[in-house]
Amino acid sequence: MDNRLTPSHAARLFGKLDFLNQTLFGKVGRTGLLPIKRRQYELIGDHSLSFELRAAITWIVELLVTCPPRELSLHEASKPPLLLYTDGSANPNREPMHAVGAVLFIPGQEKPLYTGCAVPDEVVSRWIPAKQQIHLVELFAGPVALDTFRPYLVNQRIIHFVDNSSALGALVKGYSNNSDCVRLVADYWLRTASLKATAYIDRVESKSNISDEPSRLNFDGHMAQLGAIFLPPVLSSLIKGPSQRDPSLWFGGVDRWKKLRSSLLLDGV
Repeated sequence: MDNRLTPSHAARLFGKLDFLNQTLFGKVGRTGLLPIKRRQYELIGDHSLSFELRAAITWIVELLVTCPPRELSLHEASKPPLLLYTDGSANPNREPMHAVGAVLFIPGQEKPLYTGCAVPDEVVSRWIPAKQQIHLVELFAGPVALDTFRPYLVNQRIIHFVDNSSALGALVKGYSNNSDCVRLVADYWLRTASLKATAYIDRVESKSNISDEPSRLNFDGHMAQLGAIFLPPVLSSLIKGPSQRDPSLWFGGVDRWKKLRSSLLLDGV
């Protein structure tokens, strides 16, 4: 490959991928399509692969390997869904400043599961500096919950409640124009697909969000009253990677990507 993507090739690639996305699992395919769609209309320039396009192509390859086909099971539809609540908090007068929490209710299980933790400094330091980053904190809570509760979520239907409108919109759409949001949305939907879980995301009022206290690292209130079971947060796959957060390191590590890239003859990407 010559490390170029012309507008005409981008148009053909986008058309095939957009069609393919309709048969894949949920909204996972939308995240990586925007840079390719934009290249269709960039008629001026040498059309070399930008970092954004490299990331998009890497994401798409990972998507094709990870995502199962769309399924509709009448038997599974009769099972009650799991209820997942996530929340994030940001307090400049608190150490740590950013924290997330999640609570999972499992049908038939009396005690809910919960987790809560600070957002690692190495994660926050990679975000684009801004006065308000609460929407990113709220988004980060989603992948943390999916990784932490993973054994309980496989092949399950999930109703996921979020109280931040910006985070909710990005998850429902499956993409965002903000690069930091896109990465977190990608984390969320690719994890959902790998779990073969069906997630329906809806809004909950902040006062009704039971994960509010865990997101403030308060485990002595409602969680104690409910006898909820604490699970240590799983963060390992969310804090690895270089400063650019190369997508090849998001899901499975660089060794897996090297083998995958070689098998698909994408050495030029």
